[in-house]
Amino acid sequence: MAECSGFIVDVSPQMVQHDNVSKVQAYLEYSLLEKCKRKRKTDWISCYLANCAISKNSQSIDGVFQVQDWVAPVTMTETLRVLRQLQSYSQDLRDGNVTNPSGAASSSMVQCLLVSSLDCRDHFHVRKMRRQLVVFTDDMEGLDLSSEEVGVLAEELNLSIVLVDCRMEDHGRSPTSLDYGVWGNLVDVVEGSRIYHINDLLREISSLPAGVVRPVMVFSGELRLGADVAVHTDQDSQDDEHSLTIK
Repeated sequence: MAECSGFIVDVSPQMVQHDNVSKVQAYLEYSLLEKCKRKRKTDWISCYLANCAISKNSQSIDGVFQVQDWVAPVTMTETLRVLRQLQSYSQDLRDGNVTNPSGAASSSMVQCLLVSSLDCRDHFHVRKMRRQLVVFTDDMEGLDLSSEEVGVLAEELNLSIVLVDCRMEDHGRSPTSLDYGVWGNLVDVVEGSRIYHINDLLREISSLPAGVVRPVMVFSGELRLGADVAVHTDQDSQDDEHSLTIK
């Protein structure tokens, strides 16, 4: 079945300073490279930055930067574009080359969800496919919504939500006892949605078995470059002035 995955990365100063964006980058590198290997024409991806100091998107919304339009199959071109943009923005924020987002740009996660959902609807229309948004954030209160507004947002979204919690792990508490705030409410009401921790995802990909390497037949024996292969001869290689022998 065809599927589309929109990746939304919270690039707030907090996410960058705590090296959470670096963790996201590591996971996306694995995920996108796997898609490159499969080369499925029905496996679509897009990527957005939320809470971003620079803006570029179909709706001209502050704080939302679309890194990659919907594309399939995924190639190295798209993979490198996404990874380089994350690396470049994080470094620029650390070096002070971009100012910290303020105002609407500093809390644009709701708008980013809506823009990505609208772009998905405009691109695929009513095509039957599995649709999901994978959101990486450490701000569980990043959705400033009431319970009623969460219900309205859930109706507007045409994708399931995969929330990736990037907060520091609390080993003393089970995942079911953690407070996911408004995000947790949204995940509860959007069918097919679920929550993971970024460290669990990284541990999972690091524990996968290495790919099988198939044996390659290696040439052995005497290699005579320039010899006349059409003529079988028992002439010693050292006596053949028309060939170069490699042993």
